[in-house]
Amino acid sequence: RKDDPYKQDEIQLVVYDDQYPPTTLVEKGWPERWAPMTPLDGVPPISTTNVGGWIESTTGWQADRQSRKYSLESAPGEQWLRYRHFIPQEYEWTIFQAGGDIKKPTPRLITDYCGYNAATTENNTFYDNIYDGIFWVGDLTVSASITIDAIEPDARLTLECAEGAFRYQCRLDPATGTATLGVINTLLSTTEFIEIASATTSLNSTGTYDLKFANVDDRLCLWINSSLIDFQGQNSYERKPTDSQRPLPIDLTPVGFAAQGLKLSATDLVIKRDIYYRGQSNSNEQRTPENPRFRWLKDLRAAADDPAAWAEEYLPLAPQYDEFQLNIPEGEFLMLGDNSPESFDGREWPREVHTVSRRAISGKAFFVYWPHGIPFGGADGNGYPIKYHKYRIPHTNSIDVERTYPQISLPFYPDVPRMQRIR
Repeated sequence: RKDDPYKQDEIQLVVYDDQYPPTTLVEKGWPERWAPMTPLDGVPPISTTNVGGWIESTTGWQADRQSRKYSLESAPGEQWLRYRHFIPQEYEWTIFQAGGDIKKPTPRLITDYCGYNAATTENNTFYDNIYDGIFWVGDLTVSASITIDAIEPDARLTLECAEGAFRYQCRLDPATGTATLGVINTLLSTTEFIEIASATTSLNSTGTYDLKFANVDDRLCLWINSSLIDFQGQNSYERKPTDSQRPLPIDLTPVGFAAQGLKLSATDLVIKRDIYYRGQSNSNEQRTPENPRFRWLKDLRAAADDPAAWAEEYLPLAPQYDEFQLNIPEGEFLMLGDNSPESFDGREWPREVHTVSRRAISGKAFFVYWPHGIPFGGADGNGYPIKYHKYRIPHTNSIDVERTYPQISLPFYPDVPRMQRIR
């Protein structure tokens, strides 16, 4: 666990920022990720509009796709706005580039995809990195700017991050400012809300509020206007060994907002995921069909649009292929790279030497003193490229040039605002 919730938030990776929608894909018929949704009885077959027991609705929240603003007039009952993880795969991008359409896109589990490891060649063909986006990530954070225009009696605003059978929620009473953290354990009941903690907040009237709700490391956190709400240490929970640890259909639409008795709007919707390290890095993997772990990873990736199939594939072989136990001696440290899926770090070092002595660690980074410069001038305001980045296409010996991202452009000026102390 990251003890400091602020540090926990800083190191998370963006899953989706609604201010940057995949416009080209949407214009070709790809579904929007945020949509008004209504719960269904049971879990019908998954489709573009039926996702994890929820169906797209034409009432309730209304979306302005140009301004990326979602508005709700006061209405009886909870009105849900939910995220669906529609993310195209390499073969779908290839079809789009060839002018074709994807007939039936389906949502997938949020996984440990890392954009840093994605690549295309100079002629825009995709490199299929089998290791990108394999393992389900249930620890999520959602944030938004909420403007409340009117409050009726019994009004409530709910933020939800679901993880498997557990729907973790923060319920806000905009009349009193009370925030209540809790969970619906769907294995026991689909409606019973079990309170975990409560606190008084500044969200107690109309106005605009920046909200952030996180379910990470078995702890629920709420920020309002960048301030962490103090739940007196009662906002952590403990999973029992008997609790289900597998993804369910709701994990295809794991995040949502619900409102009742409120006239409000939401903008700047962002979802982040936790970053963590698998028991084995993929940097030194033998990438051949003869390698059983490689076959297992391919099967996992293919099953990411079917939570039940993913769980059936993952659980039996996880102890063999996805666990790593190490006793770290006193005065030694396990070194982990910042590229968690691909780093050749202490997990992969040869000859059973996985740690580094304290004597070999010279100091702690504390200040950014020369970040990337900011180019200016030229036809597009980005200066004049002098030198381009070159990179090795992952898992090959081929070197390519990235001509959309110059390494050096002139003229430029220092990025002074980024010269600051490292937290």
